[in-house]
Amino acid sequence: MSQNEETKPEQAELTGTKALWKEVETALGNATETVRCRLKELYVERELSDRVSLLEKAFAKVREARKELQKMKPDVKNKDLEGKVVELWSTEAWDKKQKALEALAKLEKATEAAFEGKSFDELKKLV
Repeated sequence: MSQNEETKPEQAELTGTKALWKEVETALGNATETVRCRLKELYVERELSDRVSLLEKAFAKVREARKELQKMKPDVKNKDLEGKVVELWSTEAWDKKQKALEALAKLEKATEAAFEGKSFDELKKLV
């Protein structure tokens, strides 16, 4: 067999793992669109996961805020002319309750907007 007739190693037919790696190399060379698609899917999945987590935290915070509001009670007790006990709010307690109501309303509005897919920006600030 002459040297011209001998098969050079790089010209030899690839078998086994070498053939597999050659196929992988070829496939990766043509995979630009696949890579873009998978990367897009990865980013979409991460954003969806972040949004679900944010909404979960928001729902918990709304629940907690409602519980705190239910705990708030008038802090002043007086008697009317007939001697019955009348519960009243001090200015300080009333202001605290109003601030809590406003914060809850703001949180609920932001949560609803995010839940409907309008915007997550305000909710990110509140949670």
